[in-house]
This record gives sequence, structure tokens and C-alpha cells, in this order.
Amino acid sequence: MGKKLLILGFIFLSIHAGLTIWYARVMSESSLLKSDRYFQTLPAEMDVLVIGNSHAMSINPELWEGCYNMSTSGECLHQTYYKLQHLLDVKERKVEQVIVPCDLMTLRAENLEHTRYQFYWNRFVNESELSKFTEKPLDFSMHRLLNTLFPYKDGEKDVMDYYFATEQSKERAKERAFAKIKSLSGDETRSLTDSCLQAQISDYGRFYMDKITQLCEKHNCKLSMVRFPVTAHYFFSESECFDPEEHYQLVTNTFQIKGQSVPILDFHAAFPQSAFRDPHHLKYGAECDSMTLLLQAAIQE
Repeated sequence: MGKKLLILGFIFLSIHAGLTIWYARVMSESSLLKSDRYFQTLPAEMDVLVIGNSHAMSINPELWEGCYNMSTSGECLHQTYYKLQHLLDVKERKVEQVIVPCDLMTLRAENLEHTRYQFYWNRFVNESELSKFTEKPLDFSMHRLLNTLFPYKDGEKDVMDYYFATEQSKERAKERAFAKIKSLSGDETRSLTDSCLQAQISDYGRFYMDKITQLCEKHNCKLSMVRFPVTAHYFFSESECFDPEEHYQLVTNTFQIKGQSVPILDFHAAFPQSAFRDPHHLKYGAECDSMTLLLQAAIQE
């Protein structure tokens, strides 16, 4: 019996090691780890640091001297904060201007039970501090443990789908992305506005954006929020029940450094529908280069 258990244990560990090595090889060429290699080479002083989710990836640092873009796909607000904290407090980098995205998904409550690429975020995130914003503490802890011990289990959703998705499934995803926008009557919109506004700026969002503003104040960094351009559909896919203009007015009046509202640079209407490859992102190339130059001009005013 003991010998069989040893053999089974050896087989399990061998499979586990093989899958882990395979996953590490796949992930080594991912945008996340490419960004991390760039992160390790950042200079001691930077004029502009762009950080946050994939919307901020539309900024091309090659067109902006002194600018470094550390944004990553799917990055949550707490991950942005802890990564910025690591850069400023631990690596002791000096940054004059910090730019973070501010859109309808940035400040909403997050489902924190499961984190993609936990093996990567372990190095930054204070899980104890983050755990107070989860509704299911046990699931939160179990997922953190399992995602750390078996990182390749993410591959079922995040890696295998990427590498092995059929063209047909990609087409269906594209169709879903551009689904018909739900329209609401004026009375429906007015009746739901207040509750939706409160839901968008969640306790989680307020806590971590406050910590970002405090961190920037501590290190004498200028902070700007950027409302990156998205399609009209994007607003309604994220929240179908209020005017986004009211949301941004509330955001502007909420977050402050030294008593002054943190500026929101607004580019949501800067590009036509044809400039987007989906409801979330500008097309690569000329559109992103144009966005970079627009933001650079606004920052330097």
C-alpha cells in the first residue's frame, strides 16, 4: 500500500512539475511577463509613468520622451496601487507624473475571490488588506492557495482558450461584444441614476483610489486620471442605467490631493467608432499614436 502511494505521489508530482514548466514557458511570452521584464529595468527617475488596465495600453511611450507605460491587460485598481507602491516605496523610483485610467469599471466593486495569474501578483498585493473587500473570505483564501500551488489551472480559461480558440468562437465573441445597446426611457434612467452612481464608486474603489492619491502625495507625484476613449456601447455594457457624465462629475469631486480635485483628462469622444477594434480598446498603430500625442499635449499644458 505504501509503495503504491509513493508511486502515485511520484506520478502526481511529475505531472504537476511538467504542467508548471509548460505554463511558465507559455507565460514567459505573455504581455504580463514582458511588461514585468520592462518593469525591472525602469530608470531611477521618470517624467511620466502610465499605469493601470488595458485602456492605458493605448499610450505609446516611444512617441513620448521620458514616458514609461506599465499598464497590463485586466489589471484591477488594487493591483495598480500595490504595483505603484512597490515601485515608489520599495524600488525607490522617482516619478514626476502618474497617469491612471478612470472609467466606468475602475471604481466599481470587484469580485476578488479569484485572481488570474496569482503567481505574479503575489509579489505585490497585500492580500490581508485586500481580503476585507471580499464577500466570501473562505473562497478568497482557498483560491489564493490553489492558484499559487497550481498556477497552470488558470490555463483552462486564460491560456488554452487564447492558443486553441477556433476562428468561429472568436467571431461569436466579437458579435457578443457589439451586441445591441439596451435603451432606457427617461423615467427609468432618472429613477436608477442615484443607486447606480453609488454602486460605481464602491468602498473598494474609493479605498484604493484614495491610497493612490495619498501615495502620490507622499512622493510628490502629480496624479492625473484619464478617461480613455471607448465606444458608446462600452458605457452601457458596464452600466446600463445612468448617464456616464454624472459619474465623472462625482469622481472629479471625490478624489483630492492637498485639497484639490485630481484632474480627469477626458478623451472619451476623441475618436469615431471606426477607430476601435472592440468596445474597450483603440486599434493598434495610428489610433494609439494619436491618443498618445493628445494626452502628451494635455499633460504638458
